[in-house]
Amino acid sequence: MILKPYFFFPVLISLLGLTACSDDKSSDPQEESSSSSSSLESSSSSYSNRLDVDYLDTLISGDTANFYLSDSIESPLRLFLGELPSGTRITIRSATTSIKNDTLRVREEIAGALIPTEPVIENETEIYKNYTYPGEGANLLSNTFITTEKSGYYFVELRGAFGTDSHLRISIETQKSYYRYIGDTTTVPFTMGDTIQGFFLIGTGADSLNLNLKTPTGYSINVNAKNTSFKTSGATKISLLKAITLTDEKGKTIASNADSIDQQLLPQDSTTWRVTLKPLSFATYISGPYAFFKASATARELDKGEYFASPDSIQKVGDTLTIVRPRNDAAKYYLRQDQYVWLADLKKGDSLYVFHEIEGYYTGPSYPATYAILNKSGDSIATITTANYVYVAKSDGPYYLHYTRLNSPPKTETQELTLKTFIQRPNFVTDLYFYDEDKAKRYSTMSLTQGDSLVLSDLVMGVTPATASNAVYWYIPCEDLAYIGSAAYSTSTCSGTEQLISANKIYSLGIGGDVGRLIALSKADPQKRDTLTITILE
Repeated sequence: MILKPYFFFPVLISLLGLTACSDDKSSDPQEESSSSSSSLESSSSSYSNRLDVDYLDTLISGDTANFYLSDSIESPLRLFLGELPSGTRITIRSATTSIKNDTLRVREEIAGALIPTEPVIENETEIYKNYTYPGEGANLLSNTFITTEKSGYYFVELRGAFGTDSHLRISIETQKSYYRYIGDTTTVPFTMGDTIQGFFLIGTGADSLNLNLKTPTGYSINVNAKNTSFKTSGATKISLLKAITLTDEKGKTIASNADSIDQQLLPQDSTTWRVTLKPLSFATYISGPYAFFKASATARELDKGEYFASPDSIQKVGDTLTIVRPRNDAAKYYLRQDQYVWLADLKKGDSLYVFHEIEGYYTGPSYPATYAILNKSGDSIATITTANYVYVAKSDGPYYLHYTRLNSPPKTETQELTLKTFIQRPNFVTDLYFYDEDKAKRYSTMSLTQGDSLVLSDLVMGVTPATASNAVYWYIPCEDLAYIGSAAYSTSTCSGTEQLISANKIYSLGIGGDVGRLIALSKADPQKRDTLTITILE
């Protein structure tokens, strides 16, 4: 028999001791469903490729139905769900009253009963069966079933001993094709922007899955794969996946973990990556039949400086290149930071001093970075450190810096990343001099009256070539600190032969006729300097 409820007229029909009522998306067990007008039809599955099954009614996803039964109704009671594709999640909440030995199954007309994702409790032991138990009275119990066939016609089957006042309350939610992978193959298509939810059939399905991801240059790729199946045995957490592994096209392992991987990839050219997932080899009463996972690959178009084909560039040797990257949740700088910087075009034998630092994220031994010197092809040909910062060119051509740091947490909630690159080139500056812009000429001497001051930032330096910065470090010879400088510096505390001046203003400290020297050291070329002789007047 088929009973089809209609939701328009408040008429309660009772036929052969059975009444069906339906609630539209109601989840309160105590709430009485709206009465329905019903009609009976005699056939059910009548297509030539289907079994002949008599259905009592059709359950609609999102609805809650009540069935009032009598002992004249034969067990099992079958409720049609419809034609469902593979990977569909069927979540059932149900409870019965006055039905003995009741069990609830989800069946495909030809393939048979499904095993639910949660175990039943029998004799105080959790065990996986091809059925679940409804709750009792107002207490609805929930369990989920998954369609593992390519597609099929599914129904709910209630078995038990019905009495004169038996009652079934049931609601269903179907999420079609929720799982894209159903454990039936060893590969599935995986592209940028994809999210794949799936499961292995432990011990009976595929023993591994390869997700092959092809990526172009100019994008940052985040690969995230999670094991979403864990069971507990006492205080022990049991993973239903043995391993999740990310490898490059040469088979090199990039990351591996049984629980999850979350990896930022920076392809230098079009390449292929592989995520391999492996479940347990056999099912146990603890594990159950399913091992679930979720994998995703998101892509972000890279900005300038984030990949080799579009590097940041040093504008002038001796100036600090400062790049500020605002917070970017897709970039995940706390997982990976990359910067490519064009440093210089060098001749064979040229020396290059390279310095790099960041702000906004943690550094130090716990958060190490790598600094690679790249040639024109993007190949790493040397590494530098804060202690060993010198590179000598092996051949003519352009040279680049590739900075990388992994797993560095942000220091503030702004998550702003500041990157600073500074280079020096010995013997690069051919001329450095003090320059009077008003008179448009060089000078090497000047005078200050006793007690007068000199603002260092007001001094203009000339430099050749134009690709070098005219920025300088200021020094005063130790013996001259008695004549020019400030109270912060003295001959007695001066270490070495010269004192680095960090203040922007110095004073004439001597008396008339004393002479002090101010030295300008090129920031672009540590071997190039010029000296200004300052005479103190009465």
